[in-house]
Amino acid sequence: APINLQYSQGPWRVVNNELGPWQAAIHSLAAGVSGHGDGTMVFGNLIHDIACTGANENHGIYADSGASNWEIAYNYIHDITGGNLIQFYDNVGLAGNNYNGFPTGWVGFTGMKIHHNWLENSGKYGLNMAAGIVSGQIWNNVIKGSMYAGLRIDTISRNMDMTVAFNTFYDNDRVQSG
Repeated sequence: APINLQYSQGPWRVVNNELGPWQAAIHSLAAGVSGHGDGTMVFGNLIHDIACTGANENHGIYADSGASNWEIAYNYIHDITGGNLIQFYDNVGLAGNNYNGFPTGWVGFTGMKIHHNWLENSGKYGLNMAAGIVSGQIWNNVIKGSMYAGLRIDTISRNMDMTVAFNTFYDNDRVQSG
């Protein structure tokens, strides 16, 4: 992927970059910005034309197992035909477990903030808050043109604390999946 932030390092700052176009084959499992870390900030980037041949596994921004306290703001993310515009996903099942090379005691994605982004045209979801999301705030975003839902929350967290406010969701669920 254009920018890959590794395991428990950070805090990372990814600011004012153009990331794309980028195409990859199936099982690349990547994004314009992907990775782990605590306190990462992704601000003011143009992320576009991220594709995936054969599957929807490449995303605009992909926070992975071990990420916490990310702030994603002021980005223009568009034409992510290979996956979600933004995804949080605990792909190794780290929440509640300890694995070598990952932060210990990680309970899931906590303190995640997504605000003031323009998110447009995805091959899957706009915002995919998948396995591992525990707490965060999503506000003042425009999410439009997603193939499926503009916002998907898929978690089994018993103590989830999410705030979703003042967003514009327009022309999503283009395949009319429900």
